[in-house]
Amino acid sequence: MLGVGDEDGQVLLYDLPSGYLLRRIVAHMGSTQSIALGRQYVASGGRDGRVLLTLLDGGEPAEVVRHDSSVTSIALGGRHMASGSHDGRVLLTPLDDGVPEALPVVIAGDYSIRLTINRYLLMIHTPSETLFWHVHRRAHLASLLHLREG
Repeated sequence: MLGVGDEDGQVLLYDLPSGYLLRRIVAHMGSTQSIALGRQYVASGGRDGRVLLTLLDGGEPAEVVRHDSSVTSIALGGRHMASGSHDGRVLLTPLDDGVPEALPVVIAGDYSIRLTINRYLLMIHTPSETLFWHVHRRAHLASLLHLREG
């Protein structure tokens, strides 16, 4: 399955390899900026600052998190969701109780962050470094600086 966000705030789910449109979800006011597909859910983040979860097999989108600015990154993994916004804040949200927790990190600059999450590890990728967080302990484990050639 492939998830795509569009300028109209929709989430489009396609079957691969047929290319058939399986579902059109009306989600955000303004463009959909980021999509993450999990086993049961599609998570979407929009220019409206909202993070929505929608069951893949049906149902309406439910707002789980609201950022103060445009959502630029989302990741689903295990029982957690991570979301990052244009203002540099990163929120970690357990899917069972849905109470978001702001990580004590702010990514400065005018760019998107990329989030990758698995069962225990959250990696926050920026142009200058990669930060590693333990999901359950809420602990910063390490930072790797990216070296530039030249």
